[in-house]
Amino acid sequence: MRTHLADFPDLNHFLHLSKHLWQWPSSRATIMVGAGVSLNAIPSPSAHIRFPAWKQLAQAMFDEIYPAISNETEEYNSKRLKLFNEKGPLRLASEYEAAFGPQSLQDFLHAKIPDSTHEPGEIHRLLLSLPWKDVFTTNYDTLLERTALDEKAYRTVTKVDELATAKSPRIIKLHGCFRSQTPFIITDEHYRTYPKSYAPFVNTVRQSLLENALVLVGFSGDDPNFLEWTGWIRDELGDHHAPVYLISSSALSHVDRSLLAHRGVTPVDLSGMFAGKTSPSEIHSVALTWFLQSLQAQKPLRPERWPHARPAAHKTIAFDPPILVRSEVEPEVPRDFQGSPDESTAIKIMERWRFERNKYPGWLVPEDNIRSTLWKETSLKFAEVMNSSKKWPSSDRILLFREILWRVETSMLPLDSSLIEPLESVVHDLFPAVRGESPFEKLDKMTSVTDVSAAEVSDAWFEVAFALLRDAREAFDSTRWEKFKEIISSVVNDHLQFTDRYNYEQALWLMWNLERDQARKLLETWSPSIHFPRAVMWKAGLLAELEELGEASSLLRSVLREIRVSLQNTQGQNIGLLSSEGWCTFLLLAVESAELWEGMIQGSRSPEEVAILPELREEFLERWQELKAWDCDPWSIMEYFDKVLLAEPVFPKKERQVIHSFDPGRLTVKSSLFGGPDTRWLPAFSYLRLHEQVGIPLRFSGDTLINASKWLAPFVEFWSPTLLIRTGKVKEFREHRLVTRTRVAYMDDDLAKRLNHWAVNALVREISNIGNPIPFESAQTSLLEVLIEFLSRLTLKLNPE
Repeated sequence: MRTHLADFPDLNHFLHLSKHLWQWPSSRATIMVGAGVSLNAIPSPSAHIRFPAWKQLAQAMFDEIYPAISNETEEYNSKRLKLFNEKGPLRLASEYEAAFGPQSLQDFLHAKIPDSTHEPGEIHRLLLSLPWKDVFTTNYDTLLERTALDEKAYRTVTKVDELATAKSPRIIKLHGCFRSQTPFIITDEHYRTYPKSYAPFVNTVRQSLLENALVLVGFSGDDPNFLEWTGWIRDELGDHHAPVYLISSSALSHVDRSLLAHRGVTPVDLSGMFAGKTSPSEIHSVALTWFLQSLQAQKPLRPERWPHARPAAHKTIAFDPPILVRSEVEPEVPRDFQGSPDESTAIKIMERWRFERNKYPGWLVPEDNIRSTLWKETSLKFAEVMNSSKKWPSSDRILLFREILWRVETSMLPLDSSLIEPLESVVHDLFPAVRGESPFEKLDKMTSVTDVSAAEVSDAWFEVAFALLRDAREAFDSTRWEKFKEIISSVVNDHLQFTDRYNYEQALWLMWNLERDQARKLLETWSPSIHFPRAVMWKAGLLAELEELGEASSLLRSVLREIRVSLQNTQGQNIGLLSSEGWCTFLLLAVESAELWEGMIQGSRSPEEVAILPELREEFLERWQELKAWDCDPWSIMEYFDKVLLAEPVFPKKERQVIHSFDPGRLTVKSSLFGGPDTRWLPAFSYLRLHEQVGIPLRFSGDTLINASKWLAPFVEFWSPTLLIRTGKVKEFREHRLVTRTRVAYMDDDLAKRLNHWAVNALVREISNIGNPIPFESAQTSLLEVLIEFLSRLTLKLNPE
């Protein structure tokens, strides 16, 4: 930040305040506007007087109550001045009302406060353009509500009965308003009876102080409104309130600060930065403008616009010292380049990608516009950056690979075949270092990438190794899968942050191969950390697919409680936790609904109990609506996939489609996923990724997963039938065009043999596990039926042996 920090001792409080103000999506800061702000109104040509300060208003009342007499002695004038100093504004207002009557007091205020001949100034616009939760004011004038804003609309509240219908943000006139039939709060008696007479206003301020920081602006230390309201806060709430800040352009002494601290008020003293640079008559206006401009410049990066989340440019005014801008500097985005970038450009690209990963808001499943933007920008630079990094040391290459893989996985896409060889090479090169047998090589090469440590290189190694393990699983390549499983298992116990991921990958391998009994045994020994909500959701989803619905529900309920406790204890909005809450409730509804239906079919649940299904959905419905503000509503994501995958599949042109390797199931797209001309088929891959990233049981999925399997068939032929078999949907399997007599007849011989071997082994395992009678319409019944159906269709392609 460019400013004279030594002259701004309260910078830390300013930054703390800005965090409250810019919390997303709803601010956690309110402001109370005092008479000092009205001094910045713009007079019209017909204006004869300016807005008075409290001292000037009090002097005018005093002069009418105790009129001066011409030719009086100096002693008389001295006594009169002493009398004025002994009486505060509230006491003088009380005396004025007693002497001339309540209506005369009202008329006096109308005459002395020239609201009708002044217009709101730039400070009013700046103030209201900030995202305050609410604006409270003790001013009687209408300057705030007359401030025109294009980007924001405030509802003005002048009467207590308007509070019920006015939603935030509001301008709440606490002490009356010239344009409404409300009395002005100005006398001692008014203040004494205010908490009872205007209890709804008092309660609104009280509730706000419990939830939001309060900024006091336009008040001096002897302002009667400041003294009354801060005294009320201290008396009623003690220390149990959010921070209260007083913005001051007058130098505060140690005694002033101690007195403010006693009142529970934190000062933000701006005077030091403007002393000697601004005339005394202008310092209040200049300092307040600087303060509001600096708050505007603190606007953080918005998560919904990630990764291109720079704040929108806003109009600023030249100041000395300069406006406080956000200290965080984004790495530049390298411009388009021809051919392969040089090493420095490649490093800049990696820096930018690393920055974007660290700033990722934390959605478990990002929305389509996020995924597509990320994918497009990665695919445009991928090949060139990979080519430029060929001679980098392995420690540096794996950092780059981590960034590429993170972007591919966040885009929810499969591993591109061109990455396999370089990823495997770097994993093997660095394995001795991860195992502790040798140091990581040349960590000083990436001098422009800051804070790179051996621990970060080790973490990157695990991310790459897991990507290869998953790729081997998705290709049903048992040899490669066992190889990477053995490598990871030999070091994962020394890196406990990866043990849940390791257990999940093992369980997924067993589930993909329908080794359900072994999967159950693994889940019995796996106890994911309750502080890693997604791992608990992973386990619960697998338990649900294995018909352990009661245990799955219990796990989800416990982790939902943990997520919500963490949200309560987290300052600001944690998108990762909010996203976890959204998907956890989505899973919980699915699991508990399935548990009720299954209980009714088996006779352990009555129809009356199943009738509570709508109540289960209602339990989370309101919260899902709230989560939409953070793009964390799971139903919006699911509706997108339902809509996109409902259409007929769209594939690349035939000549650019697929090359089948010797091992059926290997994804090898001739044009490569990166930079391909047609990516409309990518949602099918993303939809399958969604199930694994969140933990959704495949057997809970309906037509959308079946449609996705059609899209996947030309790319990974092994996936489509195996996905359908895992869902256990017999009717849909029989009707599916991918396993018709014609398609089986044209199936690759090796693929048919491999599918037959996979299905026979699964059938034998399931039959061997049959003990008691199988429940009607259970997942095991469906699985046996669909396996037999599948094997019967494959016989057309098999030889007699």
